[in-house]
Amino acid sequence: LAALPRESPTPMSWPANLRAMLAGTNLGAAVDEEREQLESQFAAMMPKLQAAHPELFSEDFTLENFLWAHGMWFSRRYPTAMASFDKDKDYSWQRRAEEDLEEESDGEGALVPFMDFTNHRSGTKIVWR
Repeated sequence: LAALPRESPTPMSWPANLRAMLAGTNLGAAVDEEREQLESQFAAMMPKLQAAHPELFSEDFTLENFLWAHGMWFSRRYPTAMASFDKDKDYSWQRRAEEDLEEESDGEGALVPFMDFTNHRSGTKIVWR
């Protein structure tokens, strides 16, 4: 965890004054909607997690921490659709659109240390064999 950035890369974790600068835009509406969903998920699950595992989910585990973890996961994960453990030897996946990748992997994935350095050039052709 120490190798990950301290700041989340997504605007859902921005302070309210920065998110307000997106007001009136499609991005602002999408950020507000996503943040509301994350806040609702956090409020629904944290009391249960804290009751079941107080040693793991103390009062120090805040909404801000949750938003940070969400940002790290969705900005750095490699979807399981790219894994070949259940594919035949001739399987080849080529990224066409983020939606295709999300649909095939159902939001699952894996964090692979240092692999996220390979996905930072826009327009790069990615083929997984």
